[in-house]
Order: sequence, then C-alpha cells, then structure tokens
Amino acid sequence: MARKARARLLELEPAFLKGLAPGAEVVVKAGFPTDDSSTEWMWFVVSAWESGTLRGNLLNQPRGIKALKLGSPVQVKLEQVGDYIYRPGDGTSEGGESSRILQARETQ
Repeated sequence: MARKARARLLELEPAFLKGLAPGAEVVVKAGFPTDDSSTEWMWFVVSAWESGTLRGNLLNQPRGIKALKLGSPVQVKLEQVGDYIYRPGDGTSEGGESSRILQARETQ
C-alpha cells in the first residue's frame, strides 16, 4: 500500500509543482515518532513539495506527541508516507486505502 501511494505521489508531483486546480489538494499520511518512541500515523495537507520533502499542517490532534497539535506545521520525506488522498477539486478523490482498511475492520 505505501509503495503504491508513493509511486502515485511521484506521478502527481509535476502537477502539484505547476499548481493544482482551484479546490484541489493532496493529503498524505505519515508516521511521526511519539514521545514514548513508538509511531503515530497522522494526515496533513501538503502545502509545499521540494526535493522529496513534503510540508503541510496536521489534520489530526496528536495523542502521543506533546510538541505537536492539530494544525502544527510538519514535514516528511516522501519515503515516510504511508498513504495519500488526492482530491482534484471536482468532488472526487483517490487513495485513502488505509482508511478503507480500518473502516472495513471496524465493521467486522
């Protein structure tokens, strides 16, 4: 799943760098080290993309990282991304496989 997400993001990178259509956005899920040395996976909207580094602001309220909060600026390398959602601005979206897997598990 993560490999597919990163491959698709590489395909989206040129469009992002040129400037996405109005209302379009790229959202990524990445792992962040927690205060107890585990990993917390959180989503953020990508606002900048340069040399394989994605920057944006958290869409989640971290549970295990006191230094971060909802809206905090973050940055990750593409290699840290585990999932993505691309919304082209026309009401559709692609990606988000990890969310679908979690939802399916919760309904079992």
